[in-house]
Amino acid sequence: MSSEKEAGPPEKVARPPEKVAGPPEKEAAAVAYIADVAGHFCRDFRAGITDIMSLISDNSDFRA
Repeated sequence: MSSEKEAGPPEKVARPPEKVAGPPEKEAAAVAYIADVAGHFCRDFRAGITDIMSLISDNSDFRA
């Protein structure tokens, strides 16, 4: 009987899966936010590379 009191009931030891994972709406919102940020980064990075390449091609000193 003393070992049962020391261990405690199992529901107090383990958390239910829904508490660990979170609601699906929050997970979907987080995934959408990360995808949006990544999309902005890729567009900005590509625009920056395009600007650099156009500057290089416009400047005859950098031509090979």
